[in-house]
Amino acid sequence: MTKRFLGLAGGMIIVGLTTSAAFGATPPSLVDSTQSMVNNGDVNGALIQLKKMVKDAPTSGEARFALGALEFRLGDMVAAEKDLTLARDNNYPAAKVNPLLAVATLALGQHKKLLTKIDPCPDDAQCRSDVLATHVRAHLALHDIPAADAASKEAMAAVPNNQPAQLSRVLVLIALSDYRAAEEIVDQILAADPKSVEGLALKGDLRRQANNLDEAITQFRASLAINPRDITVRQRLALALAALNRNDEATAEVKKVLEQAPSAVIALYLKAMLEVRVGKMVEAMDTVRSVETNLQQIPRGVFLLAIIHAGNDHLEQALDYATRFHTNEPDNLAGSKLLAGINYRLHAYTKVIDVLAPLRERFDDDSEALELLGSAYMAEGWIKEANEVLGKVTKIKPDDVMAQARLAVAQTRQASTRDTGVRELEALIAADNKNTKVGLALLFSYLSEADYEKAIAVGGAMVKAQPDSPLPLTVRGSVRLAKGDEAEALADFNQALEKSRDFIPAASYVAEIDMRNGRFDHARQMIDGVLDRTPKDLRLLMIRARIEARANKPEAMIPFLRTAIERYSTESEPRIQLMQVLAGLKRTSDAILVADDLARTQARNPTVLDLVARTYITLGMPENGIELYRRLQNNFPESAAIHERLGLALMSLNHTEDARTAFDRATVADRSFISAWRNRAMIELKASGGLNEALAVANKAVVQNAKNEEAMLLEGDVLAVAGHMAEAEKSYAKVLAETSSPKAAAKLFRTILRIGDRQRARAFLVKWTQDKPDDIEALTALAEDYLVNKDYKFAVVSYEKLLNKFPRNAAYLNNLATAYDILNDSRALETARRAFLLQSNSPDIIDTYGFMLYNKGASPNETKRGAELLNQARFLASNNPQIAYHLAKIKADAKDTAGALALLKPVIDSKTVFSDVEDARRLYAQLGGK
Repeated sequence: MTKRFLGLAGGMIIVGLTTSAAFGATPPSLVDSTQSMVNNGDVNGALIQLKKMVKDAPTSGEARFALGALEFRLGDMVAAEKDLTLARDNNYPAAKVNPLLAVATLALGQHKKLLTKIDPCPDDAQCRSDVLATHVRAHLALHDIPAADAASKEAMAAVPNNQPAQLSRVLVLIALSDYRAAEEIVDQILAADPKSVEGLALKGDLRRQANNLDEAITQFRASLAINPRDITVRQRLALALAALNRNDEATAEVKKVLEQAPSAVIALYLKAMLEVRVGKMVEAMDTVRSVETNLQQIPRGVFLLAIIHAGNDHLEQALDYATRFHTNEPDNLAGSKLLAGINYRLHAYTKVIDVLAPLRERFDDDSEALELLGSAYMAEGWIKEANEVLGKVTKIKPDDVMAQARLAVAQTRQASTRDTGVRELEALIAADNKNTKVGLALLFSYLSEADYEKAIAVGGAMVKAQPDSPLPLTVRGSVRLAKGDEAEALADFNQALEKSRDFIPAASYVAEIDMRNGRFDHARQMIDGVLDRTPKDLRLLMIRARIEARANKPEAMIPFLRTAIERYSTESEPRIQLMQVLAGLKRTSDAILVADDLARTQARNPTVLDLVARTYITLGMPENGIELYRRLQNNFPESAAIHERLGLALMSLNHTEDARTAFDRATVADRSFISAWRNRAMIELKASGGLNEALAVANKAVVQNAKNEEAMLLEGDVLAVAGHMAEAEKSYAKVLAETSSPKAAAKLFRTILRIGDRQRARAFLVKWTQDKPDDIEALTALAEDYLVNKDYKFAVVSYEKLLNKFPRNAAYLNNLATAYDILNDSRALETARRAFLLQSNSPDIIDTYGFMLYNKGASPNETKRGAELLNQARFLASNNPQIAYHLAKIKADAKDTAGALALLKPVIDSKTVFSDVEDARRLYAQLGGK
């Protein structure tokens, strides 16, 4: 509350504190030559005359005082402070000098100098009261409320009805939250002087504090009627108008402030806030850009910055601001909801739960907060909790169809309520078959269970209900594509484009199908056509660049990325892709220029800056990377993740001591940030093999994070990395016994494997999955173990079981296809294709499907397409030895011995172990490799 009124001391200082010692008290010897000039409006003439007198008589206290008083009157506080000080030093009466000198010094913000160098006059009550009144404001500016309280009482005691003393006392009472006593004194001031500008302004503040905004506005307007150029009062008037949602009036007042002071922070804050209210997020971003640093010092400014950055999809910056606000004001429900909402958009669902779950009782009737929490529960698989919370929303909003739909979707995720949820969605869509959102919810509910026919039927019903819309056709096409019916999917997408030839989602799907089938020219032609009609669409430019990436023509990506950058100067993604393309093409200097540009334009985006820093290091400029991480560290001191990133960069460059410090800062910023503890422990092992030191770090992590299973597992992690596998096994087994943690089980299994006892490891995992049939991580580990150890029949059974639970998991499909292929199962190629359709940008999945298509394709075109896909996979993962071997095999078949050897030699020389390593060695030898 104190800070809110401290600005008043500067803004109203001349009006509130000018005393009887003003220019009218000029010494008699100078009155005849200067006072008449002032009275006749010749202020400049008087100023020139007084400066001449001072030059002629520099030690004249009278001349110095007269000059200083006139400079004070003209608002030149720097000159006034200098000449008034010289007047005092030349023995002009302190009772006349000190009140003006005190006000000038205060106006210059020299608070400590005012308190130590300008004393209240002990023998002159008026001077004593005036100077003490300025001392009060200096104490308040220095946040010393007890000293301000004492000084204000002394000022009032010296001259009880002295207005500067009364005003200073009001400021102290406001700082002490004694609003009733403050208003009593303000009323006394206004009774004696109805035109007291600061009195009227303070009355407005006190009425605003009492939530009587209409009366506050009246008082602010009365103050401005007397002094219309007071921007501090006008800003407070605008705040009051905004609080009453009188937005047009508030905007008009803000405009007047900015005409006088274009950089006024509070006015710009208000302008941005009003723009946010009407959804002008881009304009609000432009408004606050120049004062963002200033707004970070104001709690509500931090809140507003979080909203604006979130509204412009700068989610990392928004998260930083929202976290700061929430840390400082943890009980603010609006701040909690904002932080939770940003985390939800970042898919950090556990963070949403962490923020909102403890506050559940406080927002039990807040449907927006409950929807956030319920949706986060659902995303994290806490279906019971999701049903409970979303059920509460439907009671608050019984007629809200979307609330009912969200609850129904949650019910479909739980076996015991799935049928109920599906029936509810079916009933909702039957009641309103044009409700696209409900239709999509039902469709994706079917799709999540791989019930393609029902999902397609829902899509068909949406097509009939909305015959003129391209969306239902596009949605139905996406389901058909997931099912593997590419031809029918393409027909749907083309029909959607017939209804709206520039419907970008449908165009994107057609381009994707073209790329999958190597029809790059057709994809280019179609997207170029849409771009001709909508040349400024960012999505189209990025799709166009992606076509060239998939065609393995990175140079051709560059013009589209540069156009995207030119047209969307605030977007980071085109710059990121351009930087990565240039780096991949070894155009180092160009890549560095783009990295520099990213660092400049995304100065408060930690995710982007982290990527830039890593690029600097990759491009051989480690110091630039470290410097950027340090800048991030300074900008986001509360972020444990950023401290950790700096530590990892320093660690990779063997800057051991600095890395230690960075990891320590991370654990101080967030003691539950276990990965920082892990890295801190590992650096001890790396630096000196200090196992005891590393274990001490792990133990400290447990002490500071009681019952945190990740912290408890650190001891085993340290022992495992140090090669003490038997001790690591004991440590993990102990944690498993205490927690029944799936993570502990997974680590224990891998540790037994590393010991070399595969039979015991396998037996442990089989038993664990029997006891914990819902532990997907363990089931996945068991399936992978079967696959790696060539137990292909068991691998098939395991992956088929997993796919019954997760029918659209591309990784499971890919591994199942591999097992089928080795067992000569005819389902191999189709299974690999399904994985490819689901995740066509994964190098490993492209490799599996491409190599099978090359070996098992039914036509020369399929064989050719398989080879093209292998080239694409190689472009996406140039260091993958498995892909290199497969591509070498294709080149060898084409009699390109040199090309095959060039691919195989780095693989053989590196002695990397992968599933086909023996086949790769044999091929290398057959081709004459040495």
